[in-house]
This record gives sequence, C-alpha cells and structure tokens, in this order.
Amino acid sequence: MAVRIPQSLSTSLQPETGWDVLDHELREQKAHTLGTLSGQVEQALAALRAFDAEAHGPDNEHRRRAMLLNNNA
Repeated sequence: MAVRIPQSLSTSLQPETGWDVLDHELREQKAHTLGTLSGQVEQALAALRAFDAEAHGPDNEHRRRAMLLNNNA
C-alpha cells in the first residue's frame, strides 16, 4: 500500500484533480502488478535452474521445452 503526503504539505499549490487521483491509482496498480509478475518470474527461473541442475535422461530437452512453454502461458 502506498502512502501519500497530504496535499496540504506538498510543494504544489494546485488542488488535486480527479485525473491526479486516477493517475495515482493506475501507477499503484502497475507497481503491484510488476511486483507480482517479478515474483512469478523468479519462481520460474528457480524451477528451471533446479531442473537444469538435476541429471536427466534422453528426454531432458523435451521436458525442458515443455517447462518453458508452461511458464509462458
């Protein structure tokens, strides 16, 4: 959750408009989404590293490709 400085303490003398509030909310949502997606990417990379570190049989490349395709969806 983002904390905003009260408008009475900000350096701007212009009142907050509806567009300013909407812009702030959109930026907050984007930041939240980026945080969530970065966590998912980290998990996928960790799973891929673990897979690569293990000894696998002849179907290694096929299973690795399937892993990559499943994480792209």
